Amino acid sequence: MPRIPVWLCGVWLTAACADAKTPGQEATAAAFGAYPAPEVLTTGETVATVGNVVITTDELTKRMMTLNPFVRGQLSDPTQLRRWVENEVRVEALAQRAWSKGVQNQPAVQARIRALLVELVTRQEMKASERGLEPNDAELIREYEARRDEFNKPAKVRLSQIVRYVDTPAERARAKKLLEKIRGEVIAGQKRNDHRVFAKATKEHSQDESTRLASGDLKFLTRAELVERYGDGVAKQSFDEAEVGDLYVAEAPNAVVLFKMTGRRKAVSRSLEEVRSQLRGVLIQKNRQAQLDAWSTELLAKSGVEIDEGVLGKMSIPGVPAPTPAVGTD
Repeated sequence: MPRIPVWLCGVWLTAACADAKTPGQEATAAAFGAYPAPEVLTTGETVATVGNVVITTDELTKRMMTLNPFVRGQLSDPTQLRRWVENEVRVEALAQRAWSKGVQNQPAVQARIRALLVELVTRQEMKASERGLEPNDAELIREYEARRDEFNKPAKVRLSQIVRYVDTPAERARAKKLLEKIRGEVIAGQKRNDHRVFAKATKEHSQDESTRLASGDLKFLTRAELVERYGDGVAKQSFDEAEVGDLYVAEAPNAVVLFKMTGRRKAVSRSLEEVRSQLRGVLIQKNRQAQLDAWSTELLAKSGVEIDEGVLGKMSIPGVPAPTPAVGTD
């Protein structure tokens, strides 16, 4: 947006905020009410006069103190200072121009005013009751217990697998021989930087349909989950012996499996004291929301506001098709 000089603001001001005794200004005041001039400091020397608003050196200093230090430091340059002051004058001139045209009565402006009113009154009400937001030890303990699993997690490993199901000792021996052969081929392929070699072997040889097309990926599993699925031996080998990247053949109750370890997560154990600050923030927010809900409910009750549930239930949402009735059901 091009910089607008102060003299042009004066032109706008002449058109928008003429002498209060003129018929045009009287009509504007009658139609839209008196312009709500901002409260400004009247001490100091006058820098500019915009309609009925006098901008003084003390007022400008007050406004400068709201700027961050970096921006304020730039105003030591006379050119930057003049531009900043011109902008302050321009904003006031535009505000008065908008008021004279009745812009403040437009629906979009009224909607923003209502939103700001709601924000400010809510903030004021909540500030008055902030003492009741601080959680006590009992609340902190209850919140910790409710979220214990979040703060205490067992170690996990991530595996990919090629599975051969077996029923007899002979099938087990053949499956083990095949998977040892595949293991060698995968290792050789990885040395050639063929990072898809395990995935290819999975699609060709694995008999587990739930993971065959996903490169055999089992996601992350705890020791207990691995014991339940494959037995103690596989869990011990995976958690206590194997490292990330290792390939190993393991025997399960009804299968022989070639595993590739692709990840490992350490156990997480965080005490109440370690997460106290985090839980305090969560509970303060919960308490604040609870107070806000209670205050809003009380406000509606005192105002006598009621929602007609019958009418509300008949409303349809624009642009959303009505649900299709089920076919072939009772």
